[in-house]
Amino acid sequence: MALPNAVSGSLSSATNSQGNFFTPINGNGLGAPANFNLEVRGTFVAVWAVQRSLDDGANWVNITNLGSALSFTGPMSETLIESQGGVRYAIIVTSYTSGTLNYKFSQ
Repeated sequence: MALPNAVSGSLSSATNSQGNFFTPINGNGLGAPANFNLEVRGTFVAVWAVQRSLDDGANWVNITNLGSALSFTGPMSETLIESQGGVRYAIIVTSYTSGTLNYKFSQ
């Protein structure tokens, strides 16, 4: 069964998924935070990050933890929370050696 709000794709080079972005739908129409999922899987040798855009994709910034940009080197599954409406999310591969990174944002 397809999820009502989901985006998935594959990356196999140092590129990004900004053209295939995901926008979480905030709850109840009153600005309640949106919970959504991100899963990255596959067999790959790459460094990747999650990016978000607050201006309809004009600018993309890596997500951070306490001000430090986060990057990953393997598969992961995480639940994220977004409190602002209209925010776009994408994956960027910053360093690539081999394999295919498969990603899925869903809500």
